[in-house]
Amino acid sequence: IAAVEAVPIAGTCLYDAAYQAAQMTASLPQGRRSIILLTDGVDETAAGGVCSTYTLDDVTDIATRGSLRVPIYTIGLGVRIDEAGLTRLAALTGGHYQYSPDSTKLDSLFARLSEQLRLQYVLHYTSNSAPGAHTVAVRVDYLDAQDQDTRDFILPALPWRITFLSPVEGAQVSGKLK
Repeated sequence: IAAVEAVPIAGTCLYDAAYQAAQMTASLPQGRRSIILLTDGVDETAAGGVCSTYTLDDVTDIATRGSLRVPIYTIGLGVRIDEAGLTRLAALTGGHYQYSPDSTKLDSLFARLSEQLRLQYVLHYTSNSAPGAHTVAVRVDYLDAQDQDTRDFILPALPWRITFLSPVEGAQVSGKLK
């Protein structure tokens, strides 16, 4: 964070930055990976026009694609927040949206987020289902809290397996064999 240099009156290409963060995250080993966006949620140039080439939908698509599955936690900071966009981005990627009107609330907000990330689990599911499209639903009840999620996945066709019953291994064969 200390290496980031803000350019005054430059605008924010939020969705381009989030897309790039998701691409970078794809190269990390699977497990506890996530993206945290601290922003007002407004994607705009200094003149007020759209800044990013990517859209919110592009970001959610890459963050939920295949085995990447990276949750994006959004933190809206300030008084002019795109709360609907930040909430949607977090919800669609498995993250969570939080709001802070000013920097005085950030310490407690980041402490809560750190605790939440520390207590996450990774579940692996092995299916015996036939090839094709499937959906798995997971529901967790812990103490007084509940959460649930569904994921769609496609099982590829299994490779062919051929077993020869005859001739047995090591037998000599001559001529035609049916």
